[in-house]
Amino acid sequence: MIETNSDSILNETEAATLLGVGPRTIRLWRRSRGLPHYKLTAKIVRFKRSDLIEWMESRRRITGLN
Repeated sequence: MIETNSDSILNETEAATLLGVGPRTIRLWRRSRGLPHYKLTAKIVRFKRSDLIEWMESRRRITGLN
């Protein structure tokens, strides 16, 4: 379960849940879109919740309704 603490550390599955995508998309975004992460070992990657929220908000696009 994802903690409400903004500095909580998330694994790949938790990060995917937070951003509303699958773990495969998280891996793709890490490589191609600069998703902030911490690589602890070759197979262990973690994410800081506040970094993900900031990253997501920086990519928000507002479109006008006509």
